[in-house]
Amino acid sequence: MYLFRMTVCLYLITLLSSPVFAGIQWSTFLGGSSGEIGKGIARDSSGNIYVTGTTTSSNLATDDVYDEFYNGGKDVFVAKFNSSGSDLIYFTYIGGGNDEEGLDIFVDSSGNAYVTGWAESDFPTTPGAYDRTYSNQQDVFVLKLSSDGSDLLYSTYIGDEYCDHGYGIAVDSSSNIYVAGYTSSPDFPTKLGAFDTEMNGSDAGFLLKFNSTLSDLLYSTFVDGDNIDSCSAIALSGNDAYVTGYTHSTDFPTTEGAYDRNLYPGTVDAFIFIFRISSISQTLLYSTYIGGAGGDFGTGIALDSSGDVYITGETASTTGFPIKNAYDSSHNGGTYDVFVTQIDPEGNGSNDLVRSTYIGGSSNDYGEAIDLMRDLPVVTGYTDSTNFPTTIGAYDRDDHDDSDVFVSVLKTYGVWWELNYSTYVGGSGRDRANAIVANSNRVYVTGYTTDDSFPTTTGAYDEDHGGSSDVFVFNLRPVPEDSHKFYIKNNSGDPVAWFGNLGNLVLKGSLTPNTTPQASANDEFRIQDSIGDDVAIIDATNGNMYIKGSRQSTWEDPSAESDEFIIESSTGPVGYINELGNLYLKGQLYENAIP
Repeated sequence: MYLFRMTVCLYLITLLSSPVFAGIQWSTFLGGSSGEIGKGIARDSSGNIYVTGTTTSSNLATDDVYDEFYNGGKDVFVAKFNSSGSDLIYFTYIGGGNDEEGLDIFVDSSGNAYVTGWAESDFPTTPGAYDRTYSNQQDVFVLKLSSDGSDLLYSTYIGDEYCDHGYGIAVDSSSNIYVAGYTSSPDFPTKLGAFDTEMNGSDAGFLLKFNSTLSDLLYSTFVDGDNIDSCSAIALSGNDAYVTGYTHSTDFPTTEGAYDRNLYPGTVDAFIFIFRISSISQTLLYSTYIGGAGGDFGTGIALDSSGDVYITGETASTTGFPIKNAYDSSHNGGTYDVFVTQIDPEGNGSNDLVRSTYIGGSSNDYGEAIDLMRDLPVVTGYTDSTNFPTTIGAYDRDDHDDSDVFVSVLKTYGVWWELNYSTYVGGSGRDRANAIVANSNRVYVTGYTTDDSFPTTTGAYDEDHGGSSDVFVFNLRPVPEDSHKFYIKNNSGDPVAWFGNLGNLVLKGSLTPNTTPQASANDEFRIQDSIGDDVAIIDATNGNMYIKGSRQSTWEDPSAESDEFIIESSTGPVGYINELGNLYLKGQLYENAIP
């Protein structure tokens, strides 16, 4: 195929049928006659979705579960949905006579659910548990629930005389259970010889490890300095626990060569704390401050395949916050912006900071959770901004009343982050996301909403809002919704690439720039220059694209004098490949994005 200003006019293409790739795949309420909040979410290998949180409704439990009856106050709940969000497989209460909250959940390969949070009453524990006695005020609880929700396999308290909360939970390959959280109890249980056995300030973070049956506390340490500290989230790699949170302490423990060993004067900083807890070693591997001149709070953490650490949270720092290779290098207004920071924990000082960016609008924006989708950071939270950044073709580019959920995906372009996808999700009331889990091409989010206009999908388990607040759970495919598409399909008729009328290019595979495209035995879509040399090839078998030039960061209108392959919508050109093999898009490039 020769160029000679070949133009594909998408507004003239009528598609009789096109597969659904983009936006909300399913969305459901979960609510009863009173109020519910979703706090944690997990996904098993079959695609089933698990949610924990808190409820004050008495009419939600399914049959044959551990506890079908509401216990009073705020109860913990654990719920399991099928992969399409159409069926509630189980819902069980777990609680005592006063208040309890489930704050995080982990699911193992057998579908057993592990939950942590806090309880302030006669929370159910199991025989042989590490601690079956409620201490005072609020104690951490840790539990394991069977895959069908019928049996509380193990459950324990851990805490002392004041407030103790478990905020993050993870499980290793030997089924040992790790919890990170917050305590104001000076006598919170620690292990003899642990990294830090004494609370140094008024409140502290903690990190602990239980055996698989919750009968033995294998390790427990404070994570703190001389002021207020808290651990908010945990991720696990082998026996290495990665924790984030926030600290007011000037002497928070840091490691030699860490990115930043000093608290920004007079402020609150986020932190990254990496600690190994194995049978032969209990070692602080890496610890650094992350912060600037305002308050900075780490709320979520994730790890990529190369060992880099990603955290999100909210920052009030208009100056001094670490920014590098950023999508957005300026604080946008309001008190808080979302931040996303990538650290390579090698101990090379300032070089450990790989990328760090603000995301936000002119009002308050809060990053609550992060996961990785093919090593792309995906962040969720909520925003009060009417101008929170969204991307062309996103599911919803308009804000609604009160606060809205957001979902944002960052992608590396060269060394920089760009906003690859970003959308609002919400209705006319208060909508807040608290947790996220991702697989290779979808993200699942939970939180709560106060209004019946929050978007749900036909056939979802519950399309109707219940009491004062309902849990929401949705499955989002972060690919643009373009109304007209130029498809490139394989021999089976399945799309492997498409150009959209908003200037987005979506590939089943990946883009390789600055290469000489080589024809192969595979079916291919080939673009050639005027002398017949290939300048771009899309492999119709795997959806990989090869271009002679590079993807250009700045849009330029196609030249009337040049040979180009042009994608044109009703508003004019939205993408093209010129005779040098350079790719121009008005929208975004999405790789590995077609199932």
